[in-house]
Amino acid sequence: MAQEALIRAPEDETALCEALERLVFDLIECYEGLERVGERRMAAIRGAKPGELSVTVREENEFVQRIADLEKHRVAIVSAYAKRMGSEAKVQTKLSWIAERLEGEARERIGGLVERLRRTIERVQGRNEVAQEATVSLAMHMRGLLRKVAEQLNHARTYGRGGLVEPGARVVSALDVRS
Repeated sequence: MAQEALIRAPEDETALCEALERLVFDLIECYEGLERVGERRMAAIRGAKPGELSVTVREENEFVQRIADLEKHRVAIVSAYAKRMGSEAKVQTKLSWIAERLEGEARERIGGLVERLRRTIERVQGRNEVAQEATVSLAMHMRGLLRKVAEQLNHARTYGRGGLVEPGARVVSALDVRS
């Protein structure tokens, strides 16, 4: 609520700078949280623990929602700075561009935080790419296993449209050897 009131009054340079610093710090916390949860998600995938995977997905969603909420504040803060500093990129102005143009200690402090945020986001993106590849690989493996089971259970041994032996109608066949 304080940030919303602050955003409506961008002429207060000190308060705007504090809001920017708080925003960047909050984003760092969220992305570092995503990074920790991502490590647990990979462990759950490696360990084939669906219960833990479900928990990590829910936690990731909570972090993503928090980031979406912070994005609304980022747009307002960046818009105020873009107008003040004459950025043609308006709300697309990069945080690093703003940090470079701040004066005094704020430039170094916020610039360092923005750099830390950038590195954290890159690590999260890299780990997400690895997780995606692992998930696709696991899904393909499971599909192959299911296809193999279906092959074994298909008594007719007929091919489906895809050129593979697929499960068809269940055929129950038996021979009574006792009578």
